Amino acid sequence: MKGRLAGGLFVAGVYLAVLADLVVVALPSIYNHQESLADTRTRLGNQNLGVIARADSRVAMDQPYRAYSNLGSVLGFRSVSSYDPVLLKRTTDLLRAPQGVNDPWGNLSNSISLPKDGGPSFNVLGVGYWLEFQPTGARLSERTMHLPRLSLVAGQRFVPTPAASLAAVLAPGFAPRAEVILEQAPAMLDSTAPARGRERVAIVAERPGYIRAEVESPRGGYLVFSESYYPGWRADTGGRAVPLVPADHAVMAVQIGPGRSTVTLRFTTPWLMPSATIAGLGLLGIAILFAWQQLAANDHAARAPAVRTT
Repeated sequence: MKGRLAGGLFVAGVYLAVLADLVVVALPSIYNHQESLADTRTRLGNQNLGVIARADSRVAMDQPYRAYSNLGSVLGFRSVSSYDPVLLKRTTDLLRAPQGVNDPWGNLSNSISLPKDGGPSFNVLGVGYWLEFQPTGARLSERTMHLPRLSLVAGQRFVPTPAASLAAVLAPGFAPRAEVILEQAPAMLDSTAPARGRERVAIVAERPGYIRAEVESPRGGYLVFSESYYPGWRADTGGRAVPLVPADHAVMAVQIGPGRSTVTLRFTTPWLMPSATIAGLGLLGIAILFAWQQLAANDHAARAPAVRTT
């Protein structure tokens, strides 16, 4: 009886904790920013919104506009970034460094405040527009030094550690379109045909986790992918796939040989098979335990003395 009461109290406590979390955390987050789409357009400015909707690069937002950072799909933006709760540490460190804002949670938090134009960090991460707070309304500035989503870079510089790559990117005079900062030598993808013209990179197909591009370069170079580094990304041409390596501290690159080819960038999940294997072993273990308990119960029933009735 006491065991059942204790179990019931535990379950009730769990339900109360979940309810308290919904009331204290979830509801305020829903109702703190009540603003219609029309109000948002008015606040940010229809002209600014029109420019952003046509942009093919990222848009970074000043701190007062961070509440709008997740409205990209609603407003038709290609990408809007004020802060991102799933940013990787390299991206977080690169964005934070030029801002001079210390997060009291340190590396336990990856929320990014952007009170000013991030300069070199914005250039590396492909930020083409900066939406800045003004007393009279939002001011949208076009940035011209940022990397496109895919670019060919001829020069390279090797550094020994991630800390050194961050320092190199933030150093005065770094030009990401002319030089890429690498911590290790990337594998080279050989082109499949001779180059016929000048250097060019053209994205011909794109969907989440997949980009196909036509690349032509008479001299070869480094194909820089302005996306947060993650080890699941691979580059493929002519049936040969190689991993992309960290570049400019927070993005990715692969080396391309001279010539012309079609390069595919594809996100893979390296932990899918190990995770599925572990899950399968867990299910097998549960099945074995269940079968063992059934056998033990049957054996106990068989050994129990029969009850005679008169």
